[in-house]
Amino acid sequence: MTELGRILFEARSVKELSLADVEAGTRIRQKYLEALESGRYEELPRGATARGFLRNLARYLDLDEEGIVQLYIQESGDEEASFPLPRRPRAGRSTIDLSRWS
Repeated sequence: MTELGRILFEARSVKELSLADVEAGTRIRQKYLEALESGRYEELPRGATARGFLRNLARYLDLDEEGIVQLYIQESGDEEASFPLPRRPRAGRSTIDLSRWS
């Protein structure tokens, strides 16, 4: 079990909550909750989605949201940007001039 998994499991246990209880309270599927508690990060969505799950879960369990997210990033290596960077149009593709709509 990872450090993050231990913290999440213990916080849930202290509150005497089952995974089903947490799923109902957070709307995070049990399979993702189990993956977080057991450190199977490869089973989670990456980037902003995973961090959103963790913030929601930390809030529900009365844990420090930023501390939990930072521990997840350290353990999982998931440092994917929160928002994808915009892509430049490919050469030869036309772009739409939006200035006339302003």
